[in-house]
Amino acid sequence: MAGTSLGTKFSIVQGEPDTFDDVGYAALTYELVGEVGNIGTFGGTREMPTFTPIDTGVVEPVAGSIDYGSLSGDIAHDATNAGQDVLRSGLDGPNATLKHSVKLEDPTGAIIYTTGVVSEFQYNPGSANSIYGGSFAVRLSKKLVPVVAP
Repeated sequence: MAGTSLGTKFSIVQGEPDTFDDVGYAALTYELVGEVGNIGTFGGTREMPTFTPIDTGVVEPVAGSIDYGSLSGDIAHDATNAGQDVLRSGLDGPNATLKHSVKLEDPTGAIIYTTGVVSEFQYNPGSANSIYGGSFAVRLSKKLVPVVAP
């Protein structure tokens, strides 16, 4: 059933699961990223190299590599939020370049897990009447693992 994103939770932890399935990801202890205002489209796209035989002239697509892209979003800056701290330290702090696992839980309780490297944590003070915000991105390196709501 369609609904809004109100109540969606984004969490992160430095490290990878023992197994890249729902059980492995669920065993990790995540930090909730506070004050997330928006999360963009994310997921895989496949390269589609082509070959055109000269006898038929018909283009033959071939399944190529998959790029899982980035999971990115906008935040209101919160220096005391543990989840935002994981993102900050994952970009250029003590956990820079290390893999992080993420958990996106929708309002129904359905979850999407995946793994990647923090590739962005930016600040956006804005104008006098703006929320002091910023943005984050995690460059994904593993297949998305969707888990249906209980």
